[in-house]
Amino acid sequence: MVHVTTVNCGATLFFSPGMIVKRCICSICGQPMKLRGGCGHIVGEVYNGEMCCRVLNEIEVLEVSIVENPVQKYSVLFGPDITYDYGPRSLCCPRVKIALA
Repeated sequence: MVHVTTVNCGATLFFSPGMIVKRCICSICGQPMKLRGGCGHIVGEVYNGEMCCRVLNEIEVLEVSIVENPVQKYSVLFGPDITYDYGPRSLCCPRVKIALA
């Protein structure tokens, strides 16, 4: 039997942006990224010590939602009346330091 457990790293509210991406390029070679074809670099793969990602050059922001279960877990909502328990974070990522403004 397999048990799948998720660890809550403290945050419960996140931003979820909605946008139209008009132009994005490869962070490795600078070539335009396309739905079909493109430069051949794979997003998330490491090339000569640099992780490949999409660099968004032209976007049209449509909306920003506040959600509890986002695709982007790094878009955390902070505010004066919002507090998070970062205790469980030390279990899943002990070397990461939380910097609060």
